[in-house]
Amino acid sequence: MYASGNRDIVGFGVNGAPIYEDIPEYPCPAVRFRENSSEIMALREKEKGDWHKLTLEEKKACKY
Repeated sequence: MYASGNRDIVGFGVNGAPIYEDIPEYPCPAVRFRENSSEIMALREKEKGDWHKLTLEEKKACKY
C-alpha cells in the first residue's frame, strides 16, 4: 500500500500506483497536490454549486 497522506486519489497513476510522480508521460498525478484541510473541504463543497459564484483564487485552488 502506498502512503498518500491525507490526499484524495484522483487517477490511475503509473501502473496503477497512487503516488505522485512528476514525469511527462503522465501529466496528471494520481493524488491531489494539497492535503485535505477544513478550508479545502469547504471549497470542495462550494465548487459543487454555481462556479460563477467562485472567485478567481478559489477556482485556481480547486484544481489542486
